[in-house]
Amino acid sequence: MTNLNSSIRYYGDLSQRADAQGATLEVFGMTPEEALVLLDSLLPGQKLKDIQELVFRYSWQGWTYSKIAEHAGYDIGHIRDVGSKLWQQLSQVFGEQVTKNNVQAALRRRQMQSAVQLTAPTLAADPALPSSRRK
Repeated sequence: MTNLNSSIRYYGDLSQRADAQGATLEVFGMTPEEALVLLDSLLPGQKLKDIQELVFRYSWQGWTYSKIAEHAGYDIGHIRDVGSKLWQQLSQVFGEQVTKNNVQAALRRRQMQSAVQLTAPTLAADPALPSSRRK
């Protein structure tokens, strides 16, 4: 139930938070750091490289590849390549196409699937539920 409560807390309110670069709307109420922690839990045995984390973090905040490259001191082509490979990796793990533009929604869906899978067996075995309500 804790995971479900955490999911509700993350999605419950869209809030305006400020980061070092100015105000950004954090969709689903999740900071980039919280999203990275969640991502780590969804990628067992896989660790993102530092440059992948950088691209993920700033993409989460809506930055363009050129802004990420300028900020981090990399060539824009390298940042695009890292981003492309990162989205392909996440697409394989999540079983759906993940892009820079839909990563927040894809991660939300994946977290919700995980929360449902964790709570479903508990509901199915709950003797307090009428047998017609159990799965």
